[in-house]
Amino acid sequence: MPEDPRDTRQLNLLVVFYYVYMGLQVAGLAFLGLRYFIAQSVIRVIGEFTKSETPSVEKVEAGSFPDGESIPPETEVRSVEVVQSSEVKVNIEDFFLGFKNLFMAFDVISAVFLVVYVVFNFLAARSISQRRGRVFSMVVAGFNCFSFPLGTALGVFTLIVLSRHTVMNSYGLRAG
Repeated sequence: MPEDPRDTRQLNLLVVFYYVYMGLQVAGLAFLGLRYFIAQSVIRVIGEFTKSETPSVEKVEAGSFPDGESIPPETEVRSVEVVQSSEVKVNIEDFFLGFKNLFMAFDVISAVFLVVYVVFNFLAARSISQRRGRVFSMVVAGFNCFSFPLGTALGVFTLIVLSRHTVMNSYGLRAG
């Protein structure tokens, strides 16, 4: 019994949609890389800004106000020193180092996840085009359902098409 032309057309559309979806995932991977480099540059600039600050000592004495005013002679004047602690500076550097490491870990985990996701979608598209691995394609379609909205639409459409008896028969014919 030959394959139904409607099933063939819909399976071919599924393959095309999987390739388009993979292209969007690769674009997302490129965006993730761009965001990584921008975030690292911003963190580096902020880190350089915090390193360039040195501890400062300020003394305020009688007659040395910024606007040129002087203190009346009957007022007692005390010398005040404001010192930025080097301990605070180290904590800021540690904070930005930790922030940088957090970004790097998030980006690496996301990139690995996206690459695996692209590979599985590629294998599912190849399986559908060759009419093999129907269950694998359905599992990948189930995982695609978690990616709203495009992955959900693709996953549901794949599950509907691959669940038809005529499509199951065409997978059986190709395998046998």
